[in-house]
Amino acid sequence: MYNTDPITQATYEFNSIILRWQFDATTGNVVTRESLALPTLPARTPTLETYYDNFIPLILEECKAILCQGLELVRLNKAPHLNLIVQEFKPSKNEKNPARFKMRGHLPKDSDQGTAFILLLLKFGSSSILALADYFDNYFAIKTSLPVDFSSVAMDNPLAIGTRWEGFILGSLINCSRMYTVCKIKPHFHFAQEVIMGEPLPPPSKPPACDEKSSYLVELLSKFSRLILPESISPASSVSTPATTPASVPISEDNLNQISISRFQNILNNPNTN
Repeated sequence: MYNTDPITQATYEFNSIILRWQFDATTGNVVTRESLALPTLPARTPTLETYYDNFIPLILEECKAILCQGLELVRLNKAPHLNLIVQEFKPSKNEKNPARFKMRGHLPKDSDQGTAFILLLLKFGSSSILALADYFDNYFAIKTSLPVDFSSVAMDNPLAIGTRWEGFILGSLINCSRMYTVCKIKPHFHFAQEVIMGEPLPPPSKPPACDEKSSYLVELLSKFSRLILPESISPASSVSTPATTPASVPISEDNLNQISISRFQNILNNPNTN
């Protein structure tokens, strides 16, 4: 895992956690390596970091519930079934990284699990493995920890091109993955801290650090601000005083942070005010 992009790192971490879980396809029991002791969410939290951290075990517990429910559907022969054929297999060079399959197959037309972060149960003979898949046109890109020792399988090589597998759709983890990523990268917004802590905060002395990968967020905020704010507004001016800031200068995230909630309300209530 060489990518230092925080979003990619968080997604990789999420995948690794899920694919390390052990399960019994017969009983539906799931064993996780992480402690999923659920916290009691407080009415207020002292920091934005604590707020995000409180949700991580809840997100993983939701993933576990989706897995258990999917395994129960498999046991009852109610899970969507897939006929898969190996087109490509890339073993992991590091045991911490997932192995990757490309398998030909079709997503059922009545599937309501989307096409990304599909949680799958893959079966070859009597062996079962857990996998995460993205569906493209007529094939699945699959990640799995491949915990099964296939050398003990008295059949043809299950990893060879053309080998047939069975797959069962257990559910979708796309929303859980997105929530986990947000909780790990912990984006900071001044107004969010005020809401979470239940009290106003002084304006930040400088804009929050923003790397190239997340700079698009500032750009979006700037565009959004120009839609709802008069072009002439500036942090140093009052609502009723014309500003000297040129309209062509975008409003930065720092400027947005310095505009109070009451000021936003005044602007929205008096849209013609310059």
